[in-house]
Formats: sequence, C-alpha cells, structure tokens
Amino acid sequence: MRNAQRAWLLAAVGLVLAAPSTTWAQIAGTTRGWTYRVDARPAEGRTDRLGLDFDIQYSNQQAPIPPRFDAFGMLGRARGFSSFDRASRDVNALALGLSVQGWHYSSRLTREGRLRPDQYLALIPVLEKQGDSLAVLTAREEALLDAFLAMARAGRRFFTYGLAYQLETTQDVDVSQHVLGATTSIEVPRLGELLDVLPRTTRGDSSRTPAFPVRALLAVDYVRPPASTSPGSILVDTATWRLRSELAWSAVVLDRYVLRVNWEAHYFPNPSRTVRDADRSLNSFLEAALAVEIADGTSILIKYLSGRLPPTYALAGVSTLGLSFAFFPTATTP
Repeated sequence: MRNAQRAWLLAAVGLVLAAPSTTWAQIAGTTRGWTYRVDARPAEGRTDRLGLDFDIQYSNQQAPIPPRFDAFGMLGRARGFSSFDRASRDVNALALGLSVQGWHYSSRLTREGRLRPDQYLALIPVLEKQGDSLAVLTAREEALLDAFLAMARAGRRFFTYGLAYQLETTQDVDVSQHVLGATTSIEVPRLGELLDVLPRTTRGDSSRTPAFPVRALLAVDYVRPPASTSPGSILVDTATWRLRSELAWSAVVLDRYVLRVNWEAHYFPNPSRTVRDADRSLNSFLEAALAVEIADGTSILIKYLSGRLPPTYALAGVSTLGLSFAFFPTATTP
C-alpha cells in the first residue's frame, strides 16, 4: 500500500518537474445545470505571457429521481486553449458546440424491481450519515448500503445518442470550420476495471469505491472548412467526412483524489491532398488531470495535455501544476 502511494506521488512530481509551465490557477464548479472550469497559466514557453484554458457546459439533462429508462435534453459547450498574446506559441484551438441528446439508463434496481418503501426510508439516514466525514456507519448500516449499491450497479446499462453542431476555430478566429455530426456513446466496464488495476492498489482495503467504466464515444462528422483562407493556413481545405472517437475515464487514487483522463482521435477516411501531404489522416490528443484536495473547495491540481487539436492539428503540449478553486462545489464524482 505504502509503496503504491509512493509510486503515484513520485510519478506526479516527475510530471511537474518536466513541465514547461509550473504555476497556474483554476476556478471550477457546478450549479443549476452549469459546469465550468477556467485555468489561468503562463503561455507555453513564455513566463511573461498568460494562457487561458476553459471548458464551460450547460445541460438540462438533470438526473431524474428515481432514474428513468429514457430521457432527452440539450447540451451547450464552449471549450478551448488560448493565449492572450497571439504571437506566443501555445495550444491554439477553440470550439463552440450545441447538441440534442437522448440517453438510456437502467440497472437491476430499475429492471427487476424497486426497493420497498420501508427500505427507502431506512436508506435515507444511512446516505446522509455516509456524507458526513466524521460519522461512522454501523455494521447493519454498512450491509444495507452495500446491498443497495450492488443492486444499483448490477447489470448497469447506459448509452447516449444525438446530433451535434460544432464550430472549431483558432484563438484569433482566423481559421474556422463547421462540423455537423451524429454521436453515440456507451460505457465499457471491463476496460475501466483493467485500467483501475494500479489505482486500486492505492486505496484502502475497506474502500467501497468501484472501478468506474470507460465512457466511449463515436461520431461521424461532416466537416465544412471556411469559404476562403490564406494558402497553407488550414489543413482541411475541402468539405469531407471525419470519424471521431473519445475515451473518458476516471479513477479514485489514495481513497480521495480523482484522476481524470480523456483521449480523443480524429480520422479522415478519404483525406484531401493537403491532409495526405501533411500525413495528418489520423490525429489524436490526450488530456489528464489529478486533483489533490487541501481544503474545502481548494485543491492542488496537476494537468497534462499533448497531441494535435483541430482545426489546424498542429502539435501542442502543456504540463502544469497549480491551485484549483471550486465555487458552488458539489460532491466529488468521476
């Protein structure tokens, strides 16, 4: 246990020491359907210039209680990486998106029968007690909670589907492309269990934290480049189809810290001449973050980003360490 903890800490320190940017701050939170994260950091390779990373979402897909089998909603999202000095070399990608989505959720709890009213009433104080970090559950309460969680997790099925529009542009909005696509996503529990092998070694024997499934997304996009651009300023210069995939995964480390990893890949099955000449038919990037809470609403956060992002698909990389401040914080969930 201690050796695993030491290995994770050494890996985090090594990542920070190799970082080109080593100081920054984040503001994050969730409230009334809004989820936001804004990072301020030095621009890549320039300690005297600021960079800004952001991911802001609004969704009316509020989780119903009790869970419904099927539901629909809308999702708006703005995310990007930008420096305040256009001349500074940095991650140069912004995206604005709007999608209409449906999703399906079911588990053994919803398919094979619900708990009796008396069991629900018995669970309420147990869940409230579990949310108190100073409270200790009795053996009977632990057994009741374990039975409920096992039923809720058993046979879990979750997938989404929808249509999405996205504007992909650079920080100066000089290069933009419009993307319309159909998306679907599913959960892959077995892959999540495989990836959780190392994080699980850092958690205590009494931890109830499960291995979280990998969320896999597949999209078929129609990409339309701008009507006019300067020669060589854009990679995709003709309308074309694109396959897009994403893998999102989370894990709890050392019983309380959350590691989040997101990998995204773009593939052009019938690339144009400019794409072939640049050998950019397949592009991908990886983003990872580990938050270490040091006080309510305040964490030390380690972040890593590397790869090729649209619309230019130029190679970019950032590795940083800083503070994260949460406003309207909610319970930590991967």
